[in-house]
Amino acid sequence: MRAAKHLVGLGLSVCLTLVLSSCETSCNFSGTGLSEAVVSAAVDPETQAPTDIRSSFEASIETVYASVKVNHAPSGSKVKALFFYLQDGVQQIAEVEKEVSGSCYVSFELSPPAIGWPLGQYEVRLLLDGEGEKRAQFSLVQAPGKPDELSAPVPSDAPQQSQLPSPELDQISYKRVAEANLGFSFEMPSDWSWELTPKKDYLISGPSGSQAFEIAVRCHIVAKSGGSAGSLQLQFEEAQSQMAAVPGSKLLKKGLAKIAGVEAPFFIVGYRTKDSRGVQEDFAHSQLVLETHSYYLWLSYSAPVAVYTAYLPVFQHLVDSFSFADALDTSAVKE
Repeated sequence: MRAAKHLVGLGLSVCLTLVLSSCETSCNFSGTGLSEAVVSAAVDPETQAPTDIRSSFEASIETVYASVKVNHAPSGSKVKALFFYLQDGVQQIAEVEKEVSGSCYVSFELSPPAIGWPLGQYEVRLLLDGEGEKRAQFSLVQAPGKPDELSAPVPSDAPQQSQLPSPELDQISYKRVAEANLGFSFEMPSDWSWELTPKKDYLISGPSGSQAFEIAVRCHIVAKSGGSAGSLQLQFEEAQSQMAAVPGSKLLKKGLAKIAGVEAPFFIVGYRTKDSRGVQEDFAHSQLVLETHSYYLWLSYSAPVAVYTAYLPVFQHLVDSFSFADALDTSAVKE
C-alpha cells in the first residue's frame, strides 16, 4: 500500500511504503491501547518489533521504520498513523490505517522519494480507534563531517588510474560571471571560459592543454512554459533515466546539496568513455537541479575520475558562489 503527498515549500514528493504485521488474537481486552511508539532502522521480520531504535538518521538511509505496540485490541480495531514534516511548521505528509486485533507490533516502513530525503525533523502520530495518541519524532541529517558532499566514489571494479596532483587551490583566482537575462551568477577560475553551445547550454571548461580542459561544466535551462516541463521530481527522474541508458553507467550516489540558499537534489554516475585525446577513461558525472519561478536549472560537472577528484573543490566553489539577482522563493518549488 502506498501513499504520496507533497512537502509544501520543498518541491519534493515523499512516498511512504507501509508494511504492517498481523496481530495474534487475544481474548483479554483489558488494558487495551498503544505503547512503545518508536522509530528504528530495522524491525524483526517475524514479529515486527523494532530493532536499532534511533531518533536521528543519516540521509543516506534507505528505510526508516515507525513502530508501535498494540495491546489487547478487540477484533476490528484500527491503528492509524499520521506522518508530519516539522521543518517549516507542521505539515502532514501521509495518513494510513490498518485493521488489527489482539496484541502485536505494527510497523510502518518509510522510503525516501527519488530525489532523496528532505533534511529536518519528522513526527509520526499513532492512534488506536482514534484514541490514545502516541508520538515519536526523528530527524534526517547529513552524514557527520560530510555536508553537501558532491564527491564521487570510484567503482570497485574500475581499472586503477594514475593519481593526478591536486591543483594549487589557494593560488586559483576566481571571476564572477553573470547571465543577465536569467538573473543568475557564479564564480569560476579566471582562466576558464564559458560559452553558449548550439544546444543553448552554457559550457564551462578549463584552458586548452591543461588537466582542466577535460572538465565539462554545463548550465542547462528547461523552461516551464505551458507546464510541459513537469515537476522537479519528474525532471530529476527523467535525468537519472537518461544517464542510466548510457552503456555501462552506474549510479554512485544521490542526495541533496545546498546551492543559492536552497537544497537541490543531485546524483552522481560513473561511466566509461573517451577523453579529449580519444583515450578510454572512467568518468564521473554530477548533476543537480533547482527550480525558479519560470525555469529549471540543471548544473552538471563531468571529467575523468582523477581529474574530477582533483578539481572537485573548484566545482564546489562554483556551487557555493551560485546566486540569483532575486532570491529564490521557496513557494516556487511546491510542485
